[in-house]
Amino acid sequence: MRWLTRFLGGSDPDDDPLVRVAEGIGEPEARMWQETLRREGIPSLVKSPSALLGDVAYTTVDFAVWTKTSDEERAREIIGR
Repeated sequence: MRWLTRFLGGSDPDDDPLVRVAEGIGEPEARMWQETLRREGIPSLVKSPSALLGDVAYTTVDFAVWTKTSDEERAREIIGR
């Protein structure tokens, strides 16, 4: 599918891979940082390795905030990590 992305004018995800900018935090804090980054123009994702556990995941602190490598430095400055 990468050929289709490039054909349609998109960029290859491998050109700017995702990196973790915050980890070991609860979902509310991760969502807060995601919103803060969004307001600063930095797209991000919140991921949890235990997402398949359903409600159990909401009691853990294994969430992480991910952003593109090109936004990593700015995101870390904003988050303070």
